[in-house]
Amino acid sequence: MDSSIEEPLLASNAHNQEPGNEQNGRINTRALVLLFLNVLVVDIGYIINLAPMTRIFEDITCRQYLHASGAAFLSEGGRPDESRCKIPEVQGPVAELFGYQTFFDSLVGIILGLHFGALADRIGRRPIYVLGLGGSFLASCWKLYVCWMGFPLRYVWLSSAFLILGGGDTVLNACLTMIITDATPAALRSRVALYFAASNLGSEVIAPPIASYFIDSNPWIPVVIGVCCNGLAVLLASCLPETLPPKTKQTETINDAHDAPGEDRLEPIDGTAKDGSFKSTIKHMLQLLQYIRGQRALLLLVCVFAVSDFARRSMQFLVQYASVRYRMTLGQANYLLAWRAMVAIALHMTIMPATDKFVQSKLRMPPRKKDLTLARISICLYTAGFVALAFAPTVVTVIFGYRAQPQGFVGVM
Repeated sequence: MDSSIEEPLLASNAHNQEPGNEQNGRINTRALVLLFLNVLVVDIGYIINLAPMTRIFEDITCRQYLHASGAAFLSEGGRPDESRCKIPEVQGPVAELFGYQTFFDSLVGIILGLHFGALADRIGRRPIYVLGLGGSFLASCWKLYVCWMGFPLRYVWLSSAFLILGGGDTVLNACLTMIITDATPAALRSRVALYFAASNLGSEVIAPPIASYFIDSNPWIPVVIGVCCNGLAVLLASCLPETLPPKTKQTETINDAHDAPGEDRLEPIDGTAKDGSFKSTIKHMLQLLQYIRGQRALLLLVCVFAVSDFARRSMQFLVQYASVRYRMTLGQANYLLAWRAMVAIALHMTIMPATDKFVQSKLRMPPRKKDLTLARISICLYTAGFVALAFAPTVVTVIFGYRAQPQGFVGVM
């Protein structure tokens, strides 16, 4: 399927001709239900891995350090006593592992993100989404293999190579946004995004207690469960219906017919990726970059998504940080995620949708202005939550920070 730079990455009204499109104002229920289940499984796999994988890295690093220093502080199970591992000589290398892993994973997304975005506009959302999940599944298998075989822990960084199959989390998040946008009318889009945010929080309620239950006895069990969840997510994604709207015969601009009067129109850029060749894909990407450079709103939106992605990735460090600073076990620190989610899920399922409905019906804000207002409030709450976490003197303050931080999510669609 051809894709031109005039077409938005998020589907416009005139394109949609599927049952759940904006042309008839209905939701593509099948696509959203399957996507909801897929996101729930992916998030459970991610969250359930956080503390146990940290514990495995910590155990391996601590054992190596104790062996090198001639000390012997092993528990009955042959693993280092966790309390002996809360030292800079151990925590520093563990944080380094996660930090460079995040860097390499993000590098793949930066290099290949536009390429796979163009492919998603040409061949469809589903194949790119499935490919990305497959790459993430292989990456998680590689990390498990490295730890199990006793290879140097830095070998886990090679897992980023598997993300070349689909572009990693950057492309997955973009495909998720595109599918939701294709399958949902504009007036309901932010509300649907809030329900997807609630599914993410639901995984944070389910997964941490399971991980914390096994982490002291056998942290490998939740890690294997997480890998299996990634595999199941690939199967669920393959059942998704394709939501890419068929291209109309007439070239259209990004602004649809429902734009508010007086809004600036975005001029289309000539050039179409007319075939699947590498040359045409590069041309399409260069045109897209040129277009983005001229749009201040898009540049700011990219920064917002970057902050949101950073917040998501920082959860790995938050568990380790709370464990070290407040002298908690990783299992205890992991319960903070569940507390954060239980408070926030009620907000996302009740208060936030009610606010969305109030702003739209009572204040009569246009959908775009309403979403922008909610997004601004969200990013402020994100910031407030992380400031509280950074300067929290006690665990109680951390809990309040965790309460504010999850409220800072509204899909900007």
